[in-house]
Amino acid sequence: EQPKLVIQDVDASSATLAWTCCHGALRYELQLVEVTAEPKENCSKSDEVPPDCELPNEMWKTVSETLKSSLIKKKNLMPGTWFAARVRYRDSIDWNSFSLPVFFRTIQETDHRMEAPSLHSSDSQSITVQWIPVEHANSYALQYRNSISSDGHPSDWVPLPAITGNIIRKKNLNSDGVYCFRVIPNFNEVSDRWAFSPPSDGFSVCRFPLYTKNLLGMKLVDAAGNEILAESLAGHTLGIYASASWCGPCRQFTPSLISFYNEARANGRKFQIIFVSCDRDKQSFDSYFSKMPWLAIPFESEARENALKEMQVQGIPRLMILNAEGRTAEVNAVQSRLTLGQLDAWSSGSTCVAQAQPNPASKCCGGGCAK
Repeated sequence: EQPKLVIQDVDASSATLAWTCCHGALRYELQLVEVTAEPKENCSKSDEVPPDCELPNEMWKTVSETLKSSLIKKKNLMPGTWFAARVRYRDSIDWNSFSLPVFFRTIQETDHRMEAPSLHSSDSQSITVQWIPVEHANSYALQYRNSISSDGHPSDWVPLPAITGNIIRKKNLNSDGVYCFRVIPNFNEVSDRWAFSPPSDGFSVCRFPLYTKNLLGMKLVDAAGNEILAESLAGHTLGIYASASWCGPCRQFTPSLISFYNEARANGRKFQIIFVSCDRDKQSFDSYFSKMPWLAIPFESEARENALKEMQVQGIPRLMILNAEGRTAEVNAVQSRLTLGQLDAWSSGSTCVAQAQPNPASKCCGGGCAK
């Protein structure tokens, strides 16, 4: 078994390298060699080392042969220089064979670098990535990697198509992943040399709580009849609103709830209300729901009846508050003061906040950190 070696980041004087955690490994040996010329493009893109990429064993220098971690930041490198790296591990019997060499170049001290992108969670399967625009750049090259690997292998940087703006929503991400991004500007004509930005901190997307998923069902609707996946509300504080058009107290409470909802959304709170109708027919549901700015469980859906039973609704109006982890923050908020401060208090009980996660090398294995 050969470890797989990946270059996670490079600056003018250092490189961060990660490799596969190998079964039975007692320690690792990392070797490095300075390369006098830029390697050919095929040197790092083959399952075997091409003959014109081979480096004699006597050229390699051991950085350390007592490494316990599978991630290291090698410092004191020369700027603007090409290097090759390889790694092997020792088990209880002997040293195993070296990995295929990986080539990288430290950046010049005069090279320009953008700041690391900033990341914001959008839902359970996407992350919004934003960066400071660079003057005269006509597009940007963005790359990402998942630092949590299910198979123990460090992940390579994955390029995305060129982006003309300075913000993108990356979809189809694994909810168990912790993702890093880096960016570099593209120019039509430019004399300065640019390198990729430092990678962002790891960023995870929130999982949609199983309790909330079971309560709401798979699909919701808005007042225009558009279907919305319930899982798109991952990371939100939710108000589950049981109400009906025939109920006088409900009709009195709904306008104040609409005002509170609009205020919360206008002030950037991740808050959504789900209407669970207690009306007796769909026509009444449609008429009442048409005045509401939030979402609803479809009237014909079995999930609506199931939600009313799960909430043990005996009287309406009823407004149950769930935090982003699916825990009940308030059994019935109808009598509560509906303020932004109160909403923040309901939301603060949740730890399911998609946020940056710096990954200390001492806890990393195979390019990913233990959760």
